[in-house]
Amino acid sequence: MKKNLFLAAAAVLCFNFSNAQNAIPNPGFESWTSQGSYDDCAGWGTIDQPVSSACFCKGTAVKTTTAGEFHGGSMAMKLKTISVFAQTAPGIAATGIINQSTQNVDGGVAYNLRPDSIVGWYRYAPAGSDTGSVEITLSKWNGTSRDIVGHAKFQKRTSQGTYARFTQPLVYSLGIVPDTMVIILLSSSSYAPVVNSVMFVDDLDLIFNNTTLIANNGNANSSVSVYPNPGNGNITVTAEKELGAINVYNSLGQVVYFQNTNTAKHQIDLSNQPAGIYILHAQGKYIKLFKE
Repeated sequence: MKKNLFLAAAAVLCFNFSNAQNAIPNPGFESWTSQGSYDDCAGWGTIDQPVSSACFCKGTAVKTTTAGEFHGGSMAMKLKTISVFAQTAPGIAATGIINQSTQNVDGGVAYNLRPDSIVGWYRYAPAGSDTGSVEITLSKWNGTSRDIVGHAKFQKRTSQGTYARFTQPLVYSLGIVPDTMVIILLSSSSYAPVVNSVMFVDDLDLIFNNTTLIANNGNANSSVSVYPNPGNGNITVTAEKELGAINVYNSLGQVVYFQNTNTAKHQIDLSNQPAGIYILHAQGKYIKLFKE
C-alpha cells in the first residue's frame, strides 16, 4: 500500500506496528511510549523522531493532555504542520510505515472486514486555505500488486474550534474481502501544506450497518437531486436548503471533485473524468452518478 505524501526530505522516521486483527490500533490515542525527547504513539507511524541529539520533526504528531484538547479518555493526537530546513512537513500519523526515501506510506494493519463508515472526533485550525484529513484505504494483495477494495476520506477546510464528530462512508470498488487497512491522518493538504495548520484527532471507530444506503437517484428521504443522470459529466445538484460540502468519488474511492457551497443549487463539471460510475455525497446522502 502506498500513498503519496509531501514530507520534509530530511525527516527521519519512526514506526510502531500493530498486528491487531480487525481493529484500529490505539483508536483513542491513549497509549504512548516515552523515547526520551519525544513519545511514540502505539500502532501509529509518525515523523516525530530525534536524530542524534537533534529532533528534526519534533511536534508534527504528538500526544496532548491539555484540558479541552482531547475528546475521550485523557489524551489525543495533535498534528501540526511545521517548517523543517526550509521545507514544509505536514503533521502526519499513519497505521503503516512512513517511507522516507519514497515519501509513501507502506504496509498497514491486517484487516478482513468491510465497514460502512469511519467515524471519530476532531478539531481543526487551518492556516490559510489548508485542508486537514482522515483517510482510510482497504486493500488486498493479488499476488503481484495491491487491489483497492474500499476507500473513504474525510476532509476539513474550515476552522472547527470545539470537538465535532465526523463520519465518512467507505466507497467500495470491489466485492472482495480486504486483507490490509491503512489510515492516514494529516493536518495539511499533502500537495500544498501550510505551516501552522493544527488538527486534533480522537476516538476513531469503524461502523457496521445492516444496509448500505446508496440510491441511483437519491432516495425517498433525500432532499438532494441531480440531473441529468446519466449524462456527459455536466451535472446540476439541487436541494431544499444550502448544500454545504459536496464530494464526488470515482470507482477507486478517490475524491475527484469537492466544493463547499452555501447555495441550494450547484453545477458540477466531471467532463474531464472518464466514463463510469461515480458516487456523490451531499447532506449525508449518497447518489450514484452515471457518466457516459
